[in-house]
Amino acid sequence: MAPPQVDYAYGKQIESARQQLNELISKDKRYYAPLMLHLALHDAGIYGFMTDGAKDYLMKRGPNGSIGTQAELSHPSNKGLKKAVEHCDEVKRNNKKITYADLYQLAGVVAVQNTGGPPIEFVPGREDSTKFPDKAPLKSNELDESILEKIRERMDLEKKDMVALFGGLHQWSLPPDETPKGKQQNLPELKFDNSYFIGLKTREKQNLFVKDNEQYGQWVDTYEKDNNAFLADYAAAHKKVSELGISVAGEQTDQRTPAPGMSVAGKQTDQKTPAPGMSVAGKQTDQKTPAPSRNRVRLVQGIGIAVVTTAIILGFFLSRRSK
Repeated sequence: MAPPQVDYAYGKQIESARQQLNELISKDKRYYAPLMLHLALHDAGIYGFMTDGAKDYLMKRGPNGSIGTQAELSHPSNKGLKKAVEHCDEVKRNNKKITYADLYQLAGVVAVQNTGGPPIEFVPGREDSTKFPDKAPLKSNELDESILEKIRERMDLEKKDMVALFGGLHQWSLPPDETPKGKQQNLPELKFDNSYFIGLKTREKQNLFVKDNEQYGQWVDTYEKDNNAFLADYAAAHKKVSELGISVAGEQTDQRTPAPGMSVAGKQTDQKTPAPGMSVAGKQTDQKTPAPSRNRVRLVQGIGIAVVTTAIILGFFLSRRSK
């Protein structure tokens, strides 16, 4: 499938979808927010995988919407995400231009921001794909340090990216596979923060980040003490993962040329070329060429008459001298 044309109409549908997702998540944050965040990060998780039989081919899939296929949804690591896909289908029906790849990533961004998390810049332009390799490197329930390092290297992430993303994703478990019941008054409001890291090292079942690994453990310490540091690093890591594999002609790049009057974020700019005598707001300007004043016309006419008269008089005297 070809990448979408990110023009003004596409940008308008992105904003429409953003509003619909916000309204959906606000109905029951404890149900919808974890669904949408897991959907976005799981779709982005397949990146940099070397396929069998084609060792020179790097599968730069990244977020491509393939998680909506039955083959990928049926993988054990994606259990519970079918509902998220179905809810996004409802949004897609009202915004047909948007690719599923963009829609799923937008849903993750909205889920974080709707629950008090950091603003994450969203750049549209992802291409849809239904291809899903049999041996894709999907998340395993049994992660150890060696597997974690392989994932980090494959996705070209820093250690702090991995810790921040892990904390963001695992502070919310997926809801049970049932219809949401709306806001529950006896439960506190769901909030995106550093709560996952607080007391992590003292728990009976230690997390793999703090098990004999100082390089990961130092970020656990940082995020436990400083929520702002966690939110800032999470926003940067989430944006990085959400843009893995965005490409032009098969090469990873974010340097796309926006359509006229559009930014890469799909928003209309004010850099229009105004019509003559008009401002960019469509108002007539005062930059007109003024007509010559009446006094100036009379002055020019007077000078002309004086010059002609002088020429006649000089001609008369010169003719008499010659005689």
